Amino acid sequence: MGLTSNIESESRGIFSESSQTSPPLQLEILQNAVLNSANLAIIATDTNGVIQLFNVGAESLFGFSALDVINKMTPSSIHDAEEVIARAEGLSSEFGVSIAPGFCALTFKASRGIEDQYVLTYIRRDGSRFAAQESITALRDLNGEIVGYLLICRDDSAAQVAKIATERQRVVDELFRHAVETCPSGMVVTDSADRIVLINAKIEQQFGYRRDERMPTREAALFCEAD
Repeated sequence: MGLTSNIESESRGIFSESSQTSPPLQLEILQNAVLNSANLAIIATDTNGVIQLFNVGAESLFGFSALDVINKMTPSSIHDAEEVIARAEGLSSEFGVSIAPGFCALTFKASRGIEDQYVLTYIRRDGSRFAAQESITALRDLNGEIVGYLLICRDDSAAQVAKIATERQRVVDELFRHAVETCPSGMVVTDSADRIVLINAKIEQQFGYRRDERMPTREAALFCEAD
């Protein structure tokens, strides 16, 4: 009851007092929007971490039905265990306290009023894994006592893939630039329109151009001038 009452209280606060819609209807509209949201996985737990709410988005993302998890599982069950252990160790080192792996490692910051967002690996019902960005908030009653936690997750797999690809390309670019710079011969790199985009130190010495000054529009023009 405490958890449900707190969620209802928080929900009412979102609506303006001047709204023409009655409070019960306002609350029903918001609750339905939350429960039916397919874009975000929303999970509410009690203070022990036992799942009390598992919306449509969570069902779609994790492959479990609400009946599979409510009053039966904790969010720790669908996280990668090794990452949860690593998070517990990292928080223990950061705050100078011993934090046990498990649900308390996921909610440690939220329970202390610290904004907490992170990316962890989740495990679907079929065993497949994916990276998800997660935000955890402590739910409190009118006396400020914690009555549960609200977890909001979104699949971050595409973002992670893009990030890895970007980092890989950065490394490739750095290696290429290093190869050009250390080449004992003069090297000129152009784009598809034959505009110079990179020269090495040997070219600077040979032709008298600096990298930070305006280069000729076309590579051929540079060498024709030298002739």
